[in-house]
Amino acid sequence: MNWTCGATTWACSAGTATAVTGAWPWSWSCTWINDWSTASCSTGDAWVAGWWKFEEGKAYDANMDSALSYVPAHAIKNADWQNVFSDIGMNQNYTTEFIPVDPAKTYNITGLFKSAWAIASRLYYGVATFDSNKNFIWAEDVIRYWNDVVVSSYNSTSITVNQTISWWQDPAAAYYNRSIWFYYDGNTSHLPDYVMMISPNWAYSSAIWTTITLNYPLPAHVMTNLILWTTVIKNHWSGGSYLYSAAAYESVPYSWTKYQANITGEWFGNWGGAFRLGTRYVKILFLNNYWQGSDTEMLYKNLSFKEAWTTTADSSGNWGNWVMQWGAAWWGGKMWNSANIWGTAWNMISIPSSAALHSSNYTYSAWTYLNSYPTNTNIWWVVFSNYQSYYGSIFYISDTWFVSIRSHKPSTSGSAIGTAQVPLKQWIHVAATYDWNKLSVYLNWVKNWESTFSLYATNPSNATVIWAWTDWSTANFPWFIDDVKVHSRALNAEEIMSVYNTQK
Repeated sequence: MNWTCGATTWACSAGTATAVTGAWPWSWSCTWINDWSTASCSTGDAWVAGWWKFEEGKAYDANMDSALSYVPAHAIKNADWQNVFSDIGMNQNYTTEFIPVDPAKTYNITGLFKSAWAIASRLYYGVATFDSNKNFIWAEDVIRYWNDVVVSSYNSTSITVNQTISWWQDPAAAYYNRSIWFYYDGNTSHLPDYVMMISPNWAYSSAIWTTITLNYPLPAHVMTNLILWTTVIKNHWSGGSYLYSAAAYESVPYSWTKYQANITGEWFGNWGGAFRLGTRYVKILFLNNYWQGSDTEMLYKNLSFKEAWTTTADSSGNWGNWVMQWGAAWWGGKMWNSANIWGTAWNMISIPSSAALHSSNYTYSAWTYLNSYPTNTNIWWVVFSNYQSYYGSIFYISDTWFVSIRSHKPSTSGSAIGTAQVPLKQWIHVAATYDWNKLSVYLNWVKNWESTFSLYATNPSNATVIWAWTDWSTANFPWFIDDVKVHSRALNAEEIMSVYNTQK
């Protein structure tokens, strides 16, 4: 029995799925999961395909870690088979991709989970944090307490400081709360230059008055960098290894349950609602069936990590990266704020250029809202266009009320029309995919039209905009656009449905 997974055909034999042709494209993870099957594959087997997509404002693909062990998913029903994974017993899962983040923005992490066996599964769900060099940021790096003290003298096993030590953890405290941070230049607003947390006894045995007695000799590189009367040291504690933003030791119900949270800002702390100080990359991480055995099974799907669009953020236009021009304005939208483009000539939104906007294959999608149909002209919404040189690939609502797509370069253009009429005064999700001469257009995730169609390559120079292009004499034509997404490849029908479902 063969099963198709993207561009790859998988042969099923003796309980194992083997790729026999092609390659799974775009670095997406494709894993087949066997049921409690015996030595051969039959129609009774439950083979499950799964893919993962993570976003940070735009499309962002991430593979699940290659070391993960996927196990039988006997509880998956026919209606649930798409995008579902399963774990039996305790497992720690995370993405191999480092996902870039900007702590000044707000990110939303979501996922659907449910218990499948008699004992409810326990769940931790959040992120692992990394600095700009992709080094893991430990809890001990950011959990600090009590007063700063300055090094006045030291030897290999003892440090004397400039003032009485207040409230540092004493010898009776748990060893993991007796680590020491070193700030060589005295600046404590950044991550420490060195954290001394040597196991099994950690850094010090006592911190009394002005003397810290160490359990281990100071490393040579630390003594080289210490600056007397300048270097600050602090007491640091341990904490949870990761930020469990969306779930922390939750007992998961037996129906699909969404766990989600927003993460924004950075600080010296280990609270799941803010990134650890210095975070510039994350990996999505979840612990299933935490400290539970083989009598527990967790099902999970639809994991997502993306920028959380808010009214405050939208009002500045993608955090200042989009610029409204010639009449375009922010307005109440499908999600939070949408772009209100009145339909007069040249209303536009300037956006940063990207290689993804000039790919030979692509997916464009957005939500649109029409207050009325155009008269004697077209209302164009352009996913990207270099308007100075008239290069672009363009969606538009024609004066016959159909969604169309047009590819244009100077003196040469082509277009195609084939969708159903677009209804008025309601939000409609429109998407188009282009994959090596095959163009497909979707309305509300349903494929409405498909044809062979040759599009022209775009010119990545000059300005990149989303704009309204109408006849100069046309009266104002109010319409809205929201949640624009561009992928540098053609999504399949299931993925289009997933994009639609995230904001329907």
